[in-house]
Formats: sequence, structure tokens, C-alpha cells
Amino acid sequence: VGSSSAGTRFGIGADFATGPVTVAGAYSTIKNAANTGSEKATLIGAAYKMDAFTFRGAWQQRAFDTAVSATVDKSRMFSLGVQYNFSSRVSGRIGYYDIKDTGRVAAGDGKKKDTILGVDYSLSKRTTAYAEIDHHALDGSYNAAGYSIQGHTSFDGTTGVGVGIVHKF
Repeated sequence: VGSSSAGTRFGIGADFATGPVTVAGAYSTIKNAANTGSEKATLIGAAYKMDAFTFRGAWQQRAFDTAVSATVDKSRMFSLGVQYNFSSRVSGRIGYYDIKDTGRVAAGDGKKKDTILGVDYSLSKRTTAYAEIDHHALDGSYNAAGYSIQGHTSFDGTTGVGVGIVHKF
């Protein structure tokens, strides 16, 4: 006998734009596969467009039940970014993300700071080529056992380079 709500996700979000200002918010819950706990996430963000610049900022909090995470109680993220359009086809962007985990036990405490620098080139209305470099600094639980991204474990001070193409369908 299973539960129809096990492993389910519910989310709601909205944004409001007027002139150069956009404000957005979202809330979601994710129940674990055993239906014994959940993760709740809240996000608030804003953007301001001024000539060729777009400034962005956001705050997010994720709260975990003990059945979802025995060590981390809450994870808070604050981010800032700016994009500059050099032309109708080329834009540059820089972003900064500050993430702090608060643990139920000291082993769950950790900090992660990411800085990303990128350039985008519009190939068409729906296709963009990009190149970016990112660096992350880790502390506490993020650095203790290494931080895993898609199966690759890294430690404090890792820098990555990426290139790719994004196509919107």
C-alpha cells in the first residue's frame, strides 16, 4: 500500500513587472519518497533595468524536516547580479551567490560562496552561445567531505570553465 502524496511537489509563483522593475516570488514543497518529511522553499527576487544594465537580487530559504535531512535544518541563499548588453547580440554578466546552511548539529553548518562571470552571444531569436567561468569558496560542511556537483567532488577554491549553446523551444 503506497501513498499518493509520496514524492510529490507543489509550487506556486508569481511576478509583477512595471516599467524597469520586476518583482517575483515563489513557494514550493517537496515530499520525500517515503512521505515521512518534506522540504519547503521560499524565494523572493527583484530586477531593475537601467539603459543597457539589468541589476538583480534574490533571497531564498529552504527548510528541511528531519526525515529529509538529519544534519541540515535550513539553507539560506542571497544573490546579486548584473548584466550589461554590449550590443543587441552580446551581453556580459556577473553574479554572486552566498549560501549558508544551519545544521541541527554542528556537522550540518556550512557556507558556500559562488562567483560567476559570463558572456552570451545571441545566434538567433531562440539560440544563444555562452562562455563562463565560475569560482566557489567552501567552508564547514560544504568543504568537510567535498561538495558534489553531478557526481564530481570538489573542495574549497575550485574554478570551472563552461561553454555551451542554449536553445529555447
